[in-house]
Amino acid sequence: MTFSPLSIVGVFFASMLILYRNNFFNFRNKKLFLLIGIIPIIMSFVASSYWLSPEIKDRVDSTLYLFSGNKIDLRSLNLSVFAFYTNYLVTLKSFEKNPVFGSGIGTHSENYDRYIVGFLPVSTLVGIRGDPSVMRYTGLNKSDANSLFLRLVSETGLFGLIIVFYFLIRHFIPKRNARLLINNEMIKLEKMAVINNGILVFIALRMIRLGHYFIDGLFFFVFLYYFSSKIYAEREKRLLAGRKDITK
Repeated sequence: MTFSPLSIVGVFFASMLILYRNNFFNFRNKKLFLLIGIIPIIMSFVASSYWLSPEIKDRVDSTLYLFSGNKIDLRSLNLSVFAFYTNYLVTLKSFEKNPVFGSGIGTHSENYDRYIVGFLPVSTLVGIRGDPSVMRYTGLNKSDANSLFLRLVSETGLFGLIIVFYFLIRHFIPKRNARLLINNEMIKLEKMAVINNGILVFIALRMIRLGHYFIDGLFFFVFLYYFSSKIYAEREKRLLAGRKDITK
């Protein structure tokens, strides 16, 4: 967390989920008033990371610089941000060509090679850090689009995005059922809900960065997300029906 803006975003997402699960966003609950003090603390932490960490400041400044339409100067840009930006441009072009179904799984690198020259002619780049070859700085993260969201947009289009977000929403375990709070078994089951919500934060961060489909055990976490939701729903249904075989 000392150099990664993504980690700070993760802390923010996790904090919001913790507050949600503990009923802080319920307008009928007095806890809502506590948000007046809690939210500023969280936001202060997020903001202070920009000023206290040179690495985070560098990435944020580079992002704002590029997305403001400024001329690309590699002498002052963070190359990780540059990689994200170039893949973002390629994704836009790919989506323009194939908005519904995308160009197909595994084709983003081909899209990159096809479209990047149109975005990065020599005249748009200055200060190549002593290297006259523009191509040295293209192709960064082209195999994974530097972002799972960008890769899904490029390769699966709206169809793929709808499926993914439907899956995430469908299998998200919401905050505990108030009618079951007095049931000790349901309280134990909440541990599974915490795992489920934690995996959602992990997947959300992967949407922002790292577009590989298999790296870091992504599919393993997707399976955990699905089965935690399925088991939780089945056991919750038993408790609501008054059954006592929750441990079976």
